[in-house]
Amino acid sequence: MDANRGRLAYRRPKSGASWPLWVILAVFAVGLIGFFASSGRRGPERVTHPAAPRAAVPSCDKLPVGGCYCISRDTPLCEGCGKTYLESETAKRIVLPAGTQIGIIDARWAEKDRWYQVQAVASDGRTHLGTGWISSVSLTGQHLKLLK
Repeated sequence: MDANRGRLAYRRPKSGASWPLWVILAVFAVGLIGFFASSGRRGPERVTHPAAPRAAVPSCDKLPVGGCYCISRDTPLCEGCGKTYLESETAKRIVLPAGTQIGIIDARWAEKDRWYQVQAVASDGRTHLGTGWISSVSLTGQHLKLLK
């Protein structure tokens, strides 16, 4: 009889006996997730070095008139506002190479896109390449370097 008592005393509990503990942990986890989601904290914020401030370049739809930029990719220069590069006359087609400096003269909306009238100068700063229109679509995705 003592052998049976010993076996009964050390018997493992059934696997379903600990479900209240899992429910409590799940409720606690959902509460934590809800708290962090409502607090608005999105993770660690980037800190820039104060000794090296970076000039903010506006998006391609908001470039100011009078600004000068250096383009990072080959960009078509069109003869008219709203005309695509393929619609331009063959003799007046110009592709500005990467590194070209552009100065914005005017800005207009045409066919749901922003167009900029620019004066293009080669990367040396002396050779005039032409004056024409550049679409904001052509400038999207480029790293425009603000010139002073």
